[in-house]
Amino acid sequence: MPSNLNNQPDPFLVHEALDRCHVINCLLDDHLIQHPFVQQDAEVFKLLCAVSDAVAAAYQLIGGFKRQQEFHEMFDQDPNEQANISGADFALMVDELKQVTKQRDELMAASQWQPIETAPKDGTAVLGKLIGSDIPIPVRMLHGNWVVSWDLHHLSEWDGPTHWMSLPNPPAIASMKERP
Repeated sequence: MPSNLNNQPDPFLVHEALDRCHVINCLLDDHLIQHPFVQQDAEVFKLLCAVSDAVAAAYQLIGGFKRQQEFHEMFDQDPNEQANISGADFALMVDELKQVTKQRDELMAASQWQPIETAPKDGTAVLGKLIGSDIPIPVRMLHGNWVVSWDLHHLSEWDGPTHWMSLPNPPAIASMKERP
């Protein structure tokens, strides 16, 4: 394995390996696991899910190594030596870990479907999963009723949203002066 002067793997190669695991798992999911044939064949589906799980486990191992390496660099220690961290430093690390975990959980919650009862009721547009439809659409609550955001069509309780998630941020669009 190529390494730097401290006999540690090159950080670029660690990052590159993480990226390759991500790309392979995305391709595997998008082009094989989601394929209609695979969805209908339980044995093939199970096998491909096992491959995906193995790649995800490799990603976690690689990422864990990178975090371990960064931790030891932060404290200027050889990873093979026992850590010597004061109680105050340890408490700060635990607090930082709690904050990062909370931020991760909030981001994960924002990118997952949530029951419609938890959606904002202040007119904020959200992505809604409607009854009987497999295509989510932007909806918002106006005057106590769910409406389609683009034309304000009223949605009845029989065809209204059952779940919601936040809309992604819009892409940056160049002004007319900046366009070629």
